[in-house]
Amino acid sequence: MIVHLTENGLYWKAQWTDSLGRRGSRSLGRRDEVSKRQADLLCADIAKKESVTSGKAPTLAEWQERYFALRSDLSDGTEYLHELTFKYLVQHFKSDAVRLDKIQREHAAEFRSFLEKRTCKHRGKVKTMEPASVAMNIRNCKTIFEKAVKMDIIYFNPFDRESGAAPDVDRDWAEITHDDLGSILDQCPNDGWRAMFALCRWAGLRLNEALDVRIQDINFQTGMIQVANWRGNGKVTTKKKARLVPMRPELAKLLTANLKGAKDGSLGPTDDVQEGDLHRDATAIIARAGIQAYAKPFHTLRKCCESEWMEIYPMTDVCRWLGNSPMVAMKHYVRATPETIAKLTGIDPKPIQ
Repeated sequence: MIVHLTENGLYWKAQWTDSLGRRGSRSLGRRDEVSKRQADLLCADIAKKESVTSGKAPTLAEWQERYFALRSDLSDGTEYLHELTFKYLVQHFKSDAVRLDKIQREHAAEFRSFLEKRTCKHRGKVKTMEPASVAMNIRNCKTIFEKAVKMDIIYFNPFDRESGAAPDVDRDWAEITHDDLGSILDQCPNDGWRAMFALCRWAGLRLNEALDVRIQDINFQTGMIQVANWRGNGKVTTKKKARLVPMRPELAKLLTANLKGAKDGSLGPTDDVQEGDLHRDATAIIARAGIQAYAKPFHTLRKCCESEWMEIYPMTDVCRWLGNSPMVAMKHYVRATPETIAKLTGIDPKPIQ
């Protein structure tokens, strides 16, 4: 769209006709206060802005439908989180009919405040949203609105000045030693539960990966477990890139006994686990083992594994085995192990078997 600079007596005036044939004009200031060069720049800015907002911008509801139609690259988990962010936006604006071009930076700041004050019930307690969840929703908003900017639907991203950086990670997670794991395995009700705890602590698998392992993924000759995305929806995300994970001899022995005589490739070592409330059931097993309750029963085991391996093996190898980047590993998974601290203090920790 071309914006013409004209004179209106003592004032500069911008005039244009948009793609729908509608005429528009705007005063740019007095000619003795605004130079022609400044007026030309203002016309260029108007042309850029009006060219992307002259049409009617979609509402939140319309953009949500169109956004997901355009984002076939999203994993199921990420798509769910983006849907949740849209839900919070609708709650904040009290309507899904708000047009995208009406959402300004001040509204983005107000949305952050809305998230920080939002409460929900969790395990019988009323809690406000965690800072990490607030940051995640802000990052989702940045992505959602940036897509509209790139498609020339809106002129700017209202969330571009809001920080979506995750808060510093609390490194005070529980240290589950190999002796602790042995006590937990003794209290497991079946081989499936034993395999699940062992895969998370001795191989650093994520919970869903441990549940998804099949017999054909385990190569006892090479001592490696294949973690792949072939059973998923075909979307290879960061967490679903195929990788090989080495097995400790103890893990190989446990899985060999677990799968002894199994010939069906569809069988998995954790098939005996009933997928109900895994967190509740795991917490009960840990309590029976005499281990003090700790947060995130399985993810903590993965963190302990990665911290331990980082002390022994090259970072590049560990990150390749565990399926994360060195930056993510250093920020979220690595801390000094008791053995490293013992080297400095001279006080031996509980020995690793």
